[in-house]
Amino acid sequence: ADYGGTVLIDDLALGRAALEAEDWRPALAHLGSALVRRPDLDEARRLLAVSYVRVGFPEHAVTMLESDVPALGRQLDLIKLY
Repeated sequence: ADYGGTVLIDDLALGRAALEAEDWRPALAHLGSALVRRPDLDEARRLLAVSYVRVGFPEHAVTMLESDVPALGRQLDLIKLY
C-alpha cells in the first residue's frame, strides 16, 4: 500500500512493532508521526488509540478518535481496546 512515502511506512511499521513489544514511548512517537503525515490513515489512528489505552489514557484515545468524525464509524468497527 502507498502510504505517502518511505518515512511514513517506517513510522507505521516501527510504531506497530513498538506497540507489539509494549515499548510505549516509541509506539506513541512513531504512530503519532505517521498520523500527522497522513491524518486519514485509519491504521495509524487505530494503533495510536490502542497505545493510549494501554498506557492508561483512554480519554486521549476517545478524543483522538472523535477529532476525526468521518473516520469515527470506521474506527468503532476496527478498534479493539484491551
